[in-house]
Amino acid sequence: MMRFVLVGLFSSLSIALAGAQEAVEKEKKNLQGLWTAVGHEEDGKKAIGPRARLLDGMSWEFKGDAFIWRAEMHIELQGTYKIDPGKKPKQIDLADPDRRKANYVGIYEVEGDTLRIRFHEDKEARPKTFTTEKGTRNHFLLVLKRPKE
Repeated sequence: MMRFVLVGLFSSLSIALAGAQEAVEKEKKNLQGLWTAVGHEEDGKKAIGPRARLLDGMSWEFKGDAFIWRAEMHIELQGTYKIDPGKKPKQIDLADPDRRKANYVGIYEVEGDTLRIRFHEDKEARPKTFTTEKGTRNHFLLVLKRPKE
């Protein structure tokens, strides 16, 4: 009898894991392609002046499990990403294997042709909302759009 219970338990676990992986793959398809920056916020303020100019030429590109973050045609960060669409809000982790300190934890949301991503370099400081508060320097919120073809 115990054997049947264990088989049933493992079968249920396998189905749940397959469903979670399917959700990840579906969500990754949603992220694929090029995104251009249209908004930036940090420390509780929308970017203005010189900080807003950082958006000029900024793009993110997702290909498979890899990402590239460009600013003014230069690669700022590239590496791999992992997502967990089962969390509320959805979570994203970014890792650049060429830079020891370039690992970020964050949250993201895709609505139509808009991607909002908020991240931080401290693994213990994963953002919980899509707004920044005063005193949260180095917590960035980016708003990106898919370019019109």
